[in-house]
Amino acid sequence: MFFKYIIFIILISSSIFANSFKTNIFIKCDQNKDNHLNKKEYAKMSLKRFERFDISKDNQVDPKELSQTQLAKLMPQIAINWFIRNDINQNKIVTKQEAINASNIKFKTLDKNKDNLLDIKEWIGNL
Repeated sequence: MFFKYIIFIILISSSIFANSFKTNIFIKCDQNKDNHLNKKEYAKMSLKRFERFDISKDNQVDPKELSQTQLAKLMPQIAINWFIRNDINQNKIVTKQEAINASNIKFKTLDKNKDNLLDIKEWIGNL
């Protein structure tokens, strides 16, 4: 019984942390401070992540390069999910163009009300 309680607390805590983390990212990316992310703001965020992962600065990211990033070391599942989502042609390399295309696809998926803006509910709701 005690272990079930501990596991429940851990799950709740990680969910709260994830929401807080995502909220902070949203606030940082909302450059015009209108409480929405437009396509340009969202794309800029996505490209910043790509550029952090592109250690060799050759406009592509492979699994070895990704494994050397801070995100992969701290939260490997998030890094792996990013790679899978962005490797559109599934050749084990994410190019800058693939990252841009994946960003556009993800934006459309998150934009539930199809107003070309993401509000905080749409942003958090994809957890």
